[in-house]
Amino acid sequence: MANRRLDAYYQKDDFTDFIERIPLYSPAEMFDLLAKKGYKGQDGARKTVTLFAYRHIRRIKQLYLEGLKRHQLPPKSNTLLVGPTGCGKTFLLELLFREILKIPTVIIDSALQGEDHAAFGSCRQKGLHAPKVRLDGGDEPFREPK
Repeated sequence: MANRRLDAYYQKDDFTDFIERIPLYSPAEMFDLLAKKGYKGQDGARKTVTLFAYRHIRRIKQLYLEGLKRHQLPPKSNTLLVGPTGCGKTFLLELLFREILKIPTVIIDSALQGEDHAAFGSCRQKGLHAPKVRLDGGDEPFREPK
């Protein structure tokens, strides 16, 4: 029993350390960092996603580092990026969350079927979660056949 409590203590410490290490850049700083990493154009999408990321990280830090309760915070928001294949939606999110903020992300191609979805389901059952989930390829069912 004591080992379980000790494990929980260290896991909580590790989690807290992880949250503390996430940088809280301003949306303007993130916008500029994306440009430095090679993301050009799509100013509206960059502004929206950087504001979303800033609010998300600030909320996480307030919950887990400052001890605020969920009811004390503004409601969570979601962002949906829509655009043609190749316009940079996935690249924008991968660059920002994985390379700049170093936050684990999961990208799911919703055009996948069968085994691929089953593999994702088994990851979830094993407790392998990531803070952000990005659905990719949601327009697949609506595309013209080639």
